Amino acid sequence: MKIVGITGSIGSGKSTVSEYLKKQGFALIDADKIAKSVLDNREDVKKELVEAFGDIIVSKISENNMEIDRKILRTIAFSKKESKEKLDSIMHKHVIKEMEEKIKELEEKNKKTVFLDVPLLFETGLNERCDDVWVVFTKKSVKITRVKARDEVSAENVENILGNQLSYREQVQLATYILDNNHSKEHLYAQIDKILEVSKIALEPKMITKGIARGKVTKLTKSKLKK
Repeated sequence: MKIVGITGSIGSGKSTVSEYLKKQGFALIDADKIAKSVLDNREDVKKELVEAFGDIIVSKISENNMEIDRKILRTIAFSKKESKEKLDSIMHKHVIKEMEEKIKELEEKNKKTVFLDVPLLFETGLNERCDDVWVVFTKKSVKITRVKARDEVSAENVENILGNQLSYREQVQLATYILDNNHSKEHLYAQIDKILEVSKIALEPKMITKGIARGKVTKLTKSKLKK
């Protein structure tokens, strides 16, 4: 089974790429969704986070459940390098374990390709599990604007997050393909279609028989394909 990693800095548009691929019928594992599930359902992980960051990150406590305030946790974690490393040491092992389990399930189902949507693909070492890596590129100003509107956070908060992620220049050195997401969705989708064609990634046969097919490849004005 071919494993393709999708990554890029916060606000780069990884989710837009992933949603397009899912609509085409491809299997996709989303690290952010797994992390959210872990944070919502694993009481042992919540307790570990509270021990590390204090009761300030707890938004609500019921008889058998404790809710973590993600916004506060993120603000604290990204305020300094040591805090971010502490958060990563707690969360990454659980997220990676669940991702590996999902990869194994898809292998057992004889899937030909699986895409991994992972914001910290390189930082976690999951790029080593991938045959190809797609990096989504967006200008910094656009990323900041997107994240501020989406997450209702300050520009400073977004800057802190970006500062804790690999730079675009570093990501490019490790990428197989680069997607330019500074234009329209149609421009982005056309690049995805072209990469799928070039890398010979096909839909599962049953998805084709159900009538799901990729859209046409439109003209690429500024595609940044590396291969």
